[in-house]
Parts: sequence; C-alpha cells; structure tokens
Amino acid sequence: MGGRKNLWMLEHIEELCNGNGIQLSIKTPAECAELFGVEGFIGRGLADCTNRQVWLTETPSKGDIYAIALHEIGHICDPQRSYELQQVLYQYYRMGLWVREVFDCEHRAWMWARKNALVWTPKMEATALFSVRTYLP
Repeated sequence: MGGRKNLWMLEHIEELCNGNGIQLSIKTPAECAELFGVEGFIGRGLADCTNRQVWLTETPSKGDIYAIALHEIGHICDPQRSYELQQVLYQYYRMGLWVREVFDCEHRAWMWARKNALVWTPKMEATALFSVRTYLP
C-alpha cells in the first residue's frame, strides 16, 4: 500500500502527539544526530522526553515507520520512565556497556506501541524485534 492510502497512520500519530502534548518533527538523520549529539545516527526516530518532542526521519505512512513513531511516543508516555536516569544509562550504552534498564526502557516503549497501534502487522513486529535485539549484549 502506498503513502496516500496510509494517510491514517500519520493522522493517528498526529492525534497521539496532540493528545499528549508532544511536538512531532520530520528531520534528516544528520539533523537527528546533531540534535542528540550522536555521531553516525542510523535510527529512524528519537524521543526527547524532557521537551516532549519526537523526531522521525520520514513521514509515518508505512508500517515500519508508523511502529517507530509509536515507539518514540511510548518513551514519552511510559508512566514508569525516569528520563534523567534513562539519559545517564544511555551514556553507558553508547560507551558499549550493556545496561539492563536501557533494555527495559526500550521494551516498555515497544509494548506501549503495540498497545496503542490501530493495527499491528508482521512487518511492524519485525521492526520491533530487530530494534530490541540491538539493545541486547
């Protein structure tokens, strides 16, 4: 299915963002890397929990980027998150150290995404599983 047929995905993401006071922006990977100070950013989405912002590298009109958008929103909406702790832990993760709490934050954000998706396809599940595996030792 093409982008116009899946306009509902973008509309759903915008509804979730508006309903939760989250600003959504589409940025290039280079812009995301600069915003988060991450060299060689290869992801397709980022969440800034403190400022309630989500950045995506493309418009959510395909299942995989829709899932990533939901996941990033999940980081902000997760009631168990502690953003300050999460930032400290991610610094350890970026240094190559495995930290269980980082994995738990990622897992909870994917659980939120699954729960709040209007549909959840096998491709979306594959995206989630691939992402979670990158946080395992």
